This record gives sequence, structure tokens and C-alpha cells, in this order.
Amino acid sequence: MLLIVALLFPACINDNDEPTPSTRTVTMPIVLRIHSGQVMTKSKGDPGITETFALPEYAYLFVYLERGGAVYKTYYTPFALDPELWVSDTNDGRYITTDDPIYRYTGNLNFQIAPSDEWTSGRVYVAVSKQELHLTCNGTDLSTLSDPETLPMQTLESLQGVTFTVDTDVKDRLQDIYSTPYDYNVSGNYYGMLDRTDANRPRADLLLYHVAAKVDLMWNVDATVQSELRISELTLLDLFGDEAYLFRPMENAEPATTYQKTLFNTYTGDDVGSQWYGRRYIYAIPYYNASSHFPVSTAWQFNGDASGSYKVIFDNAKPSQNAGFTPWVRGDVTFKMKPGYN
Repeated sequence: MLLIVALLFPACINDNDEPTPSTRTVTMPIVLRIHSGQVMTKSKGDPGITETFALPEYAYLFVYLERGGAVYKTYYTPFALDPELWVSDTNDGRYITTDDPIYRYTGNLNFQIAPSDEWTSGRVYVAVSKQELHLTCNGTDLSTLSDPETLPMQTLESLQGVTFTVDTDVKDRLQDIYSTPYDYNVSGNYYGMLDRTDANRPRADLLLYHVAAKVDLMWNVDATVQSELRISELTLLDLFGDEAYLFRPMENAEPATTYQKTLFNTYTGDDVGSQWYGRRYIYAIPYYNASSHFPVSTAWQFNGDASGSYKVIFDNAKPSQNAGFTPWVRGDVTFKMKPGYN
């Protein structure tokens, strides 16, 4: 059953000497939008490949409140979304976007929060996904909580460092995960700061962005060698398969676990037309190796022979230049002779 009702948050307990927060609450509305495109490193004049996205069915909300520069309350709750309640929307000019579609959730997402006369500043971090996510916060497996709202008081850093598991169910749904990048600032402030204009009714209106990067590969076998060379299989290697940051998507370290994904195999009848030229993409969790390169390798199989593995350096800026947004990275490969294998 989908939960589209008001969500109640009991106060978290603070162990320090500060007064225990009161149990007074006010209703806070939250508006969620998702941006279906990548805002970083898109090639000018390149429309890419037509894509389809599944609208999110799960949401994960974290709220951090401060009073006098110290943590006052923290909230967490997962809740369900009705995919039929997402509607096409337009950019109102407040946040960075491209020409790609934007969708707004029209369901009632009001929930209860401490009134803003009890705290001096507040932040909201939200993620949405088509696939249910397995989250960890500061060593706590959030799926093990009997009541999700009992998550102990957290620091700002621990909420920003929430991770999700890139497991089998999630790998093919990475393009359908969106979140609020923790370091995206508008007018010098984090863009998910709570609006306290109305003291009795704080609110948040957020645009969420892709957690995964788009890895786009184009290839071409030169016409002079097409009679003796054709590509029979293409696999991407070294894909991130570990715990990934939810709100810090450009800060993932090199993982202990990786996986690979075969994009096509012409011998199984899969896209025979791609044996000389083509284009495929996947979404992958970004991370960087010691050379600050996006470390995705490719394994090509030619004429059914044993695979050869080749590095493709994808064109994209270093993490510090990306302002928290995951990029669209593109690699172009041309074969003019039959490669040797390594």
C-alpha cells in the first residue's frame, strides 16, 4: 500500500547538556522535482541517445536542525511514492538545469517537524529511487530499525555521508536514483536549507539530480578493415559495486568490489548492426583512480575471438570541478586495424 499521508516524527533524544527538545510540531510541506538529464560535461550539439526513465517509487528523507550552531534535532523516514503522481514540469529558474525533462511529484508530502522558533537553521536531504535502496548512516543499517524514526541523533557530516548498497537489484536501476547533492549552493548557501519565511510553516522545494554518471561509448570500425574486422561483443569493466554515497556522489573512493556489464553480443542476435559502428550507454557510480581518470575499461571481442581489454579515457573534469553533479562522460573509439590483445 502506498503511503501518501502525513508522516509523524517523534523527537530524537540528545545526550548532551542542552535542554531536551519539546514535542511541539508544525506541518511542513515538501515539494520534490527530479531532473532527468546530466548537468555536467554534456557535449555541445550532441543530443545523445533517446532515453527512458522509470519514475521513482521510494523516497528517503533526512532533516537536520540546528540551534545556536549545535545540532538540535535530526529526522529520518522512508516513504512510498505513487509513480502516477509525477507530472511534467518546467524549470522555474532557481536551480541549474538543461533542456532535459523535469518531473514534479504532486502527492501530499506534508509531515510534522519542530516549529522554527525552536531552531535557527535547518537542512533537508532527500533521495528518490525506482528501486528500494539499502541505506547505511554512520554505521547503522537503516533497514534494521524497528521504527525508522528511532535513528539516534546524527551530526551533519554523518547525514551527508549516508551510503547505499550497489547490489544486483540496484545495478540496472542506477539511472533512476536522484538525490540532493550536499555541496550544491545557491546564493552562497546549501540549496536544501529550510525556508523559515513563515515561522509556523517551514517548507522545502527541491530539485533532485542523478546519483549515477552517464557513461556513453561510441565506436567505429574504419571502412578499410570492415571486411576482416567486426566487433562481436562489447563489455564495460571496473564498474563500481560497493557502498556508494547518496548525497556526495562525486566523492566515492576506489571500491573494493567492481563488476562488469556486457552491452551487446552479436552472436546471440543482439544488435547485429553494431558490428562496425554504434553507440551504447549505461549509468555507473563515478569514482576516480590515482590518475583522476574515470576508470572504466572496455573489453572488445572481435570476430568471435578471445576478448581484448582496452582503456578508454573518458572526457570529464576532476571531482573538485564538478560541484557535486555527476557527469555525462563520452568516449569515442575508432579501429583502423585489428588490435593486438593484452
